Amino acid sequence: MSLRVAIGAAVVVLMAATAVTAMRPAHLAAANARLQRQLRATAAKVRATRGVAVADPQYATHWYKQRVDHFNFGYSDMYQQKVLINDTWWTKPTAANNWQGGPIFFYTGNEGPIEAFVENTGQVWELAPQYNALVVFA
Repeated sequence: MSLRVAIGAAVVVLMAATAVTAMRPAHLAAANARLQRQLRATAAKVRATRGVAVADPQYATHWYKQRVDHFNFGYSDMYQQKVLINDTWWTKPTAANNWQGGPIFFYTGNEGPIEAFVENTGQVWELAPQYNALVVFA
């Protein structure tokens, strides 16, 4: 059974409940189940309030050098990949919080300007504060 919180056609969170629980120790299985319940509740709230616009999402633009072909090491062409990041609500993992930081909501862009997805993907922005998440669009 999979839990999918979708933003239009894009998937924000995809968890394979049985596979994840089977691979983790017992003490993490309870945390996984708790997170799944929270995600289901949040998804229900978001579905109930669909149509509510998120006002002007803020992000920092970063560029990094990326390989064109990751499988052919004889081909060394590179390009600059754009990444948009918002860490407003993120709980960064530190020794003080036992390395238990917030999740990373990573949105993989399509064949269009990534800014268009940032501005039209409300559910990511609605969920991030609730889960202390880092939001990354690339």
